[in-house]
Amino acid sequence: MNICKKMLSSVVSGVFISLGATLFLVLRDYNLVTASLFFSVGILLTSLYANRLFTRVVPIMTAFWKVGYRISDGLIAYMGNLIGAVMYAGLLRFTRLWEIIYEPCNEIMVSKIGDSNISLLILGVF
Repeated sequence: MNICKKMLSSVVSGVFISLGATLFLVLRDYNLVTASLFFSVGILLTSLYANRLFTRVVPIMTAFWKVGYRISDGLIAYMGNLIGAVMYAGLLRFTRLWEIIYEPCNEIMVSKIGDSNISLLILGVF
């Protein structure tokens, strides 16, 4: 698979995950279980179309070096996921959903900024 196809697959994966996160944030005030199930839509879309999600590429890359994944594949997946998520957020900014998800996103951001480094490390690992 050439670099352009890998990058496009990574960007689409970032958009799918962002879509799942948006569905979760919109629905979380109504029912947390339903919101969690709708978050999985992003994961399912990514898996269904075999897109390159960073958290899929890196474990495969480190566990099975002979499969054909390289460090560059991890970097392409990371950059592509970032580009896809930023593009999705930029487009979402011009919709009415922005008003709905702005406050929950702000709460999450403030709580993460207020955490200590050791707390962020522990929460990131577990």
